[in-house]
Amino acid sequence: MLAQPRIDLGTYRFAHALVRETIYGDLPGGRRAELHRRVAAALEARYGNDVRAHLRELADHVLRALPLSDPARAADLALRAGRAAFSEFAYDHAVRYLRAGLDLLAAQPAADPAGLAEGYLALGHALLRDGRSEDARTSFRRAAELAREHDLPTLLARAALGHGGQVVATGDHGDPAVVALLETAIDALPADEDDLGARLLARLAEEVHVTEPDRAAELTARALDRARRTARPEPLGRTLLARVRALHRPTPAVLLEERLALAREAVQTAERAGAAELELDARCLLVLELLEAGDVVAAEAQVTAFDPTARVLCQPTYRWVGEVVEAMRALMQGRYADAEAHADAAAAIGRAAPDGGGPAQHAVAVHTVQRLILARDRGDAVDTAGVTAALERHHHQPVWRAAAALRELAAGNAPSARVHYDVLRAGGFRVLRGPTGSLPALCLTAELAAGLRDGDGARDLTELLAPLAGRHAVLGPPATAYLGVVDHYLGLLAAARGDHPAALTHLTRAVEHHGTVGAAPWVCRSQVELARAHLAADDDEAAHRLLVDAHRLATDLAMAPLVARVADLAEAGRAASPPRPVPGAAVFRREGEVWTVSLGAESTRVVDVKGMHYLHRRSCGPRSPTPRSWGTWTGPRVPRRRSTRSPRSWPERSASGDATGPPARRPSGHGSTSPGPSGPRSRGSPRGRRRSGTI
Repeated sequence: MLAQPRIDLGTYRFAHALVRETIYGDLPGGRRAELHRRVAAALEARYGNDVRAHLRELADHVLRALPLSDPARAADLALRAGRAAFSEFAYDHAVRYLRAGLDLLAAQPAADPAGLAEGYLALGHALLRDGRSEDARTSFRRAAELAREHDLPTLLARAALGHGGQVVATGDHGDPAVVALLETAIDALPADEDDLGARLLARLAEEVHVTEPDRAAELTARALDRARRTARPEPLGRTLLARVRALHRPTPAVLLEERLALAREAVQTAERAGAAELELDARCLLVLELLEAGDVVAAEAQVTAFDPTARVLCQPTYRWVGEVVEAMRALMQGRYADAEAHADAAAAIGRAAPDGGGPAQHAVAVHTVQRLILARDRGDAVDTAGVTAALERHHHQPVWRAAAALRELAAGNAPSARVHYDVLRAGGFRVLRGPTGSLPALCLTAELAAGLRDGDGARDLTELLAPLAGRHAVLGPPATAYLGVVDHYLGLLAAARGDHPAALTHLTRAVEHHGTVGAAPWVCRSQVELARAHLAADDDEAAHRLLVDAHRLATDLAMAPLVARVADLAEAGRAASPPRPVPGAAVFRREGEVWTVSLGAESTRVVDVKGMHYLHRRSCGPRSPTPRSWGTWTGPRVPRRRSTRSPRSWPERSASGDATGPPARRPSGHGSTSPGPSGPRSRGSPRGRRRSGTI
C-alpha cells in the first residue's frame, strides 16, 4: 500500500491513487478536516514569509479544513491562490479558487464591498480567458452593481471594461448593454483619471464604430490624446487599436497608411511593456492591414511572431485566432487540405466554448465563410442548412448579402440573386457607402453586378473602386478570407460595361498582383477572366495561352470547378473562332548537316549551326509559337517542363514535325557515321567541318 521513494528518505507515498482515495474516503469528515487543518498549520510554519509560492497547496488544505479553519482566513487564501493561478495562466484553477473565496467572503455579514467587487472582477477576467464569456459578463455585472451601489467609480470603470469582453462588435450594431454600462462609467469617472478614462472612451468607440463612425472617430481622438498624456503602455496601446478599428473603412484610400502606422505603434508599445494580450491584439489587426496593402512578407512575419505568444497564454480566443489566420493563409495559397484542417480546428475551439455566446457564434460564422471558399474552389458539398442559417443571421451586413446573392447566381437562380442585388443597389449603393460598407462588400457586389450584366451599376461601382486599385480585399478581423485584389473586380466591371481595353489592363494587373502575394488560386481566376476579355477582343491566341496556363494551375491545385470552366470557355472559343486556313505543308527537318525549312511554296536549306535545334523545338514542340486555330485545339495542353536529358539526346522528328526517336545522321563528307545518342561520336566529322558543309 505504501512505497518509499528513492529520494527524500523518511517520506512515503501511496502505491496507487486508488489506494489513497479509498483510505481518504473512509476517514470521518471531522477527522479529515482536523488533518487538513494540521497540515495547513505545518505548511505555514515551514514556509513562513515564502508562502506565496505555495498558496494553492495551502489554500487547498485550509478550504478542506472548513469549518474548523477560520472562514475569513480561508477566503483570503483562496482569493490569493486564484490570483496566483491567473498569473500562471492556469485559468481553470483560478476560477475554482476565486469562486470558493467569493462564496466565503459574500457569506460574511461585514464583508468589504470593495474587496468583494475586486473578487468579482478577478473572477470575470479568469472566466473570460478560460473561454466562458457569458459567465464572465455575469461576474462583471455583479462587480458593477456593487460599485454603483457603494459609489466606487474606479471599480465601476474596470467592470465596464471587462463587461465588454475580448471580441469587439463585428456586426451591424453594438451591444446596447455594453454601451450603456460604458457610458455610465464615463459619466461617473473623475476628470483627472486619464488612464481609465482613455480606455473607456476607446472601448466605447470600438462598440459603436459600425453604427456611428463619426462618433467613434471623435471618441478615439479624445482617447488617444488622454492616453498619450499618461504615457502608460496599456491605455496607449488600447486606444491605438481602437483608432485603427474606427478608421477601418475603404475610403478615403489614405486611411490605410494611417491605420498601418497606428497598428505598428501599438505592436511596438506592447513589446516594450511586455503586455502579451495587447501584443496579440495588435498583431491581429496589423496582419489585416498589411494584407490589404499587399505586403504579404510583413504579414507573414507578424503571424510567425503571433503563434509563440498565443501558445504561452493558452487562451481559447487566441488559439482560435491563430487557427483562423492559418486557414486563411492556406486558402490564399491553394493548400486546401491544410486549410480544411485549420478551419475545422478553429471550429472545434469555438464549439468548446461552454456558454455558446457571442464569440462562439462568431466562430460559427467564420467557419461558414472558410467552408464556402473551400466548396467554391474544390467543388465540395456544403452544409446547406448551416450556410442558410448563417446568411440569414447576418443578412443585414452588405458583405453577407452579396455573398448570398453570388451563391444564388452560381446555383442558376438569377432572380433570387437580383433581389439581393437590388437591396444593395438602392440609392446608388448607399449601403456600401455607409458605415456598414467595407472593401470586401464592395468587391463582392462588383462581382455580382458583372454576373448580372448591370452596366449602369458597373459604372457606379467603378467610381467607388477605382481609387482603391492595388488594394487587396481581406475579410476580418481576424483575417478570415482573402478575396483578391481590387483590380480583378475593376476588370470584371469593365467587361460588364463593354470596355474591353480597360478590362484587359485591369485583369493583367490583377494577375501580376496575385502572383506577387502568392495567391495561386486567384492567379488562376484572373487568368480565366483575362482569357474571356481577350476572346471578347478577338485575340484568340492570347486567350489560348492564358487558358493553357490556367488549366495547368487549376489542375495542380485540384480546383475542379475552375478546370471545368476553362474547358467550357475553350469550347466557346472554338465555336466563336473558325479554323484558319493553312497556307500549305510545313516542313522543318534535319538531313545530316543541313536543315530543310519549307512553308507552302517557299523552301530553304540552312547549315546545322548553333540554335537550329532550339528553333526546331520551339516551332514543333508543345511550346510552339506557331499559330493554332480554335478549330484544331482539342483542349488545354500542359506545357512540357524543361528537359533534364543530356544535350546529345535530341529528339528526332519526322518530316511532319512529330518526335519519333533519336536522330539518325547521314554519312558526312568523310564517310563516317554516328549511330545515335548511345553510340560514340564520329571522329571524322568534327563540329567545325560540319559547319563548312555545302548548302
